[in-house]
Amino acid sequence: MDEQFHIPQVARYCAWDFSWDPKITTPPGLYVLTYIQYILTRLVGIRAWCSDPAFARSTNTLLGPLLVQAACSFLVVRTSRSILYVVLLGTTCAMLPPLYFFYYLYYTDVLSVAFVLWALVLSDASYHGTAAFFGLLSLVFRQTNIVWIMFMLGAALLQPLEQGSSSKAVFARLQDPAVLRRMCKIALPYIPALLFFLAFLVWNRGQVVLGDQSNHSFSLHLPQLGYFFAFALFFGWPLLAFLLIARRVRIGTAHLVWIAVLTMLGVLAVYKYTVVHPFMLADNRHYMFYVWRRILNAHPLARYALTPLYATSAVLWTSALAHARSVLWVLGLLVATSLALVPTPLIEPRYYARCARDD
Repeated sequence: MDEQFHIPQVARYCAWDFSWDPKITTPPGLYVLTYIQYILTRLVGIRAWCSDPAFARSTNTLLGPLLVQAACSFLVVRTSRSILYVVLLGTTCAMLPPLYFFYYLYYTDVLSVAFVLWALVLSDASYHGTAAFFGLLSLVFRQTNIVWIMFMLGAALLQPLEQGSSSKAVFARLQDPAVLRRMCKIALPYIPALLFFLAFLVWNRGQVVLGDQSNHSFSLHLPQLGYFFAFALFFGWPLLAFLLIARRVRIGTAHLVWIAVLTMLGVLAVYKYTVVHPFMLADNRHYMFYVWRRILNAHPLARYALTPLYATSAVLWTSALAHARSVLWVLGLLVATSLALVPTPLIEPRYYARCARDD
């Protein structure tokens, strides 16, 4: 797969050759980190070569699970939960199967997820300076993480506004100079990350994709949201069931109406906006090749038959989240998820793992 590009690239970095392979579309953060690891191992007398796949992969293998587990543990350590609960939750986050698979490969996804997860957790705990720093670090692994930095900023700016329980109270607080000063103070640490991304766009001639754009062009791929909610239901149904029961979410007529409406919209989205990436048809190294061939495209009506599942998952997850977060926060999460997924033509579970970390 793409290791055939990533490992030779890091080998060049370790040899102080900073020429760039145009087939690589993400920034060089992973290579820099592996180079630091290479220097440290040499200093302690361990012989290592960046061209060795096992050594290159060890960057993700060693740091990925540790960072993900620590971030998830920090999320609940501020509560009254037991140590066992904290450890188990962190382990569960770290063992998400699509993420776990990439701990043993040399891809940018693992550390991209880890740094964004830390940024989200710290921002939620109001450590905005540190959160913005982790967000900035995440951009050197994957430039599209700017979507999650903007989500963090929006969610952080909601905090001083949501003390009012009504929309009128929110707008009234926007006119309070003290609240505006607090919002400016919250936003300030995130500005360097936003400027960094803008500078990248200027340097890259307005293109988000770095390098080869032939297989990574943007599209309007609306069914990606349905695939994501199917992913979230498949891997997260125990958590979803727990949240629905613990938060006493009752499934009523309104939920059924929403499921019906979203099913109809889903059918329209599948009909008009399904994008079939060339890898889905010709590259059997991607296991989504087999998912597409044997499930989504097994019959002309198969992809439509799954839309009620997408809609049900979407309604249940948003209902569970809405009992713990404000409506504006949930809407912001849906917008960020859409911005992260809809422009992507390729169906790839590791993309969904990046979005599922927020749930």
